[in-house]
Amino acid sequence: MVYTIKPLSKNSWEIANFSDYAEPDAVYQVSLNKDHYYCNCPGYRRQKTIGKHKHIRLLQFWKNQLEQPEGCSLWFEGVNDEDIEYRIFIPPNEALKKILIC
Repeated sequence: MVYTIKPLSKNSWEIANFSDYAEPDAVYQVSLNKDHYYCNCPGYRRQKTIGKHKHIRLLQFWKNQLEQPEGCSLWFEGVNDEDIEYRIFIPPNEALKKILIC
């Protein structure tokens, strides 16, 4: 499963997951209210430990560790989805930013 993140506003992001690279399988929204993240996916409400929610973990990794936020895909690696991996798939430039945002 590959994920992309798209900023919607200062405190809101869209996370889409892809399995076949055509259309997203699902699209969710993560928002930040003060210092608390909220995800509108069904799994968020069932999660016992909110800090381990996968969409929030992806967003925090993307915000804190990627040097170039445009043109990248993210996914989980490891036995228990411990590690987040990423790959840049388009060179970030102004012409492409107007067409493609991830």
